[in-house]
Amino acid sequence: DDVKSLRERQFVEDASPTAHPIQPDSYIAINNFYTATVYEKGAEVIRMLYTLLGCEKFRAATDLYFATFDGQAVRTDDFLWSMREASGLDLSQFERWYHQSGTPTLVVEQSHEASEYKLTLTQKVPDAVDGSKQMPYYFPLKIALYNQEGSELLEETLIVSQESETFVFTCQEKPILSINRDFSAPIKVEFSACENLFLMKHDTNAFSRYEAAQNYAIATIERLMAGKGVDSAFVDAYGYLLGLDLDLSYKALLLELPNITTLMQRQEVVDFEPIYAAKEALELELATVHKAKLLELYNAFHMPSDDSLSAESMGKRALKNGVLKLLSTSKDEAVLQMAKEQYENSITMTDRIAALDILENNSASLSATALADFYARYKNDTLVMNKYFAILAASSREGVLDRVMALQNDPAYSEVVPNLVRSLIGVFARNYKYFHAKDGLGYKFIAQKVLDIDKINPQIASGLCSAFKIYEKLNRTNKDLMRTELECIVSTHSLSKNVYEIVSKILKK
Repeated sequence: DDVKSLRERQFVEDASPTAHPIQPDSYIAINNFYTATVYEKGAEVIRMLYTLLGCEKFRAATDLYFATFDGQAVRTDDFLWSMREASGLDLSQFERWYHQSGTPTLVVEQSHEASEYKLTLTQKVPDAVDGSKQMPYYFPLKIALYNQEGSELLEETLIVSQESETFVFTCQEKPILSINRDFSAPIKVEFSACENLFLMKHDTNAFSRYEAAQNYAIATIERLMAGKGVDSAFVDAYGYLLGLDLDLSYKALLLELPNITTLMQRQEVVDFEPIYAAKEALELELATVHKAKLLELYNAFHMPSDDSLSAESMGKRALKNGVLKLLSTSKDEAVLQMAKEQYENSITMTDRIAALDILENNSASLSATALADFYARYKNDTLVMNKYFAILAASSREGVLDRVMALQNDPAYSEVVPNLVRSLIGVFARNYKYFHAKDGLGYKFIAQKVLDIDKINPQIASGLCSAFKIYEKLNRTNKDLMRTELECIVSTHSLSKNVYEIVSKILKK
């Protein structure tokens, strides 16, 4: 979940004109730096320190940190001093994580000759936003080597510090590499020879197995985007995952297909229509081929009267809601009736929201009834209504922009309540299918909302501007449409410095 969040938000920010270090050198509005880079990437950097130091030394370092600085106004440098002092490690190169921007890519090459396995790792470090060159990073990299039968030969944490370096291992047969286990470093890995199918079946590291499944799914979707047919080997592998006896919450994650944000980041020039078309085609294929097994899983774990917060119960809900959502992509009337019954009979908010989301995305008539019921139940509970507005704003059904615009006049909605704005306007801005519609109306709507909300809450308005950060990577049609709206925003009189800073960086003015 942490990695998904980092990739969906922080990696996108790192690849945009608003990329910045964890410790920015300067800013116009400090509120603009309550970002995923400062918080999520900052947390990953601390986790790397834990990996580098090990449990005992990291604990000693944090004890020293609190004993030395309790009650003081403390800086990151003081935290790093504690890490150095307690461990004896030289962290001078590691500190680049705090002062450089962008996500490094690790290019992996391998060779095997006689009994020698060579692993060559090359860092591709992006230039800073101002075009200046940045230096190689220092980070831990957990790897494992497997033999062809699926037995683990070794697990080791390498220290990567050079622009390019080679690690040598003694192996009689060519091994299979599992890399960046536990997401040991917040990097992108470029490894064309990665054996994803093998790792999906044999990797004992939960993150690496998940990563292999995601990478195989990405390759399958990109194959569809290239006009080729569905990869039947992936469809079979997905069926293999369905049959595994695993922790249910983990299995639910393992079965998720890559989201649109992940697929978008891999495109040199982004056009959302083929991405959506390819992903939807794969979903339909999986739902059709594995219908019996998906139904079996749903029926095994659907317990509408179970509202326990135990790990087991939460896992059951996560898995059966995931398979029901996949099944619903077939638009099968029987499946939609299952969602309707789940909405009506379940007693947890998790189940009710999952069913409501499925109905909204697949049936105008069934969703209308369920939405009316949900509204009547919860219209006076702002926290729950956040979920209601978010479902409607994220909908894949046609006409979502008109419905979002109308919802602004709903008595349960208020533009002065930040979370309601995030749930309705903010979620629509992440609804790539309609925000990036080729008529440009999504851009026009969000640009106007930025200007309206800027008069009330500049911090929320600048947050909405994050939807425009993809500007540089868009196809020409969408880029021209977006630029018109961005120029309209930045030329507005009395614009807050919060919004001006973000939009001017996107336009590079």
